Amino acid sequence: MEKNEQKSTEIQESNKIPIVPGNRTYSSATKYGKKILIIGDSHLKKIRRNIFNDSLINCKSHIKPFGGAKTEHMKYYIIPNLKEFKPDIVVVNIGSNDINFQNLQIDLNKLSNEIINIGLNCFRYGVREVIISSILVKKSVRLSAMIRRVNDLLKELCETNNMIYMSNDFIDRDFLSEDGVHLTYYGVRNLAGNFVDTINDIVSSQNNIGF
Repeated sequence: MEKNEQKSTEIQESNKIPIVPGNRTYSSATKYGKKILIIGDSHLKKIRRNIFNDSLINCKSHIKPFGGAKTEHMKYYIIPNLKEFKPDIVVVNIGSNDINFQNLQIDLNKLSNEIINIGLNCFRYGVREVIISSILVKKSVRLSAMIRRVNDLLKELCETNNMIYMSNDFIDRDFLSEDGVHLTYYGVRNLAGNFVDTINDIVSSQNNIGF
């Protein structure tokens, strides 16, 4: 283990908030293996949950979309879900609503750090793996340039903080609906497929080492 990873792991362990299983949600999820929380903005709304869960290996997901949510909101929305669902793995899909034409002066460094702080808080609640999903492209060239900058920062910060960065770069403008923001049917399928592949890779690797 690299020195930075060891230090990050030690900080995570020392800052954890004890989680005690005991509610119906926990007991129903544990029979499927790993518990996955996918939380984010409206991009998650059209994921077909039954098909999605059938595609996962030895785990079950709990998908929580919050339409219109910004990163500032998500740091509060996620806490009740961490307490209730007690996930092993969390996927954070947030940031798209922060970057818009009404907010062109946004501090992109601050935004990327706020997203990472959501992940760090997950570690404090006992989450073992945090996946940061990259912000999806928009039809606006100017907004997309801002998004690329934030994604570059997120990738670097994920490496520093022992998180997994999930790139959605292959979901380009062709998969956006007419509003230039939301995904088409095939865009949603591609995003869901990326979640499935990333989660299954993690769960398989953990099973191989007996985690």
